[in-house]
Amino acid sequence: MATRSSPAGKFVGIQELPIGNDGSMSDGNPSLFSNKLKIVFSRQSGNFSSLQVFIASRLQTIANFSNVQAIGNVNSEAADQTPFISADARELWFSSSRSDLATNKGQLFRALASGEGFGEAKPVEPPNASSTRQEAPVLSADGKTLFYAGDGDGGYDQNDIWEARWDAESTSFKGGLFVAELSSANSRDYPSWVSRDGCRLYVHTTNADGKQTILVGVRPQ
Repeated sequence: MATRSSPAGKFVGIQELPIGNDGSMSDGNPSLFSNKLKIVFSRQSGNFSSLQVFIASRLQTIANFSNVQAIGNVNSEAADQTPFISADARELWFSSSRSDLATNKGQLFRALASGEGFGEAKPVEPPNASSTRQEAPVLSADGKTLFYAGDGDGGYDQNDIWEARWDAESTSFKGGLFVAELSSANSRDYPSWVSRDGCRLYVHTTNADGKQTILVGVRPQ
């Protein structure tokens, strides 16, 4: 976690986010609710299939997060990871390998808010396809554009950046457009966050040597 005094300033005070990790577990893929009082993230306590989606909360924005717990109706016996909360907090998106335990191939799932929690997680088809991998969903603020990582015809390799757009007529996402300018050959590329106007997308990439880099792409308004 890091903070800055203005959008144009530099980030300072980088520190580990205290969310009840005693050091024996791996936490990642944080997604903050718009009110900044809740956060979802993935936690791994053992092998790959131990990955689960967790949530933590706090009473005010200056307090540390507490009440850390796995999210009911969402996790499975497979790897569940890369959660993303929608701008209106009504949809929890994530990727899961529950549909293909043999290869651990991820697909996109979505759970709708229900009371203080979330309802049953269901696969998102399309863009899910049994022949390809879909992971790390990032939904635009208006809910009409979906970015995700995966493979497919026309891409570089198994983890490129893809974009799907909402089709009102079919009431589903369509497209599966390869975002070449934010993808690299021989690397693993994942979207992380998109600005409210949809013109700025943050991604993180890992090259063949294991080096991780944070990138940002900007589209003209």
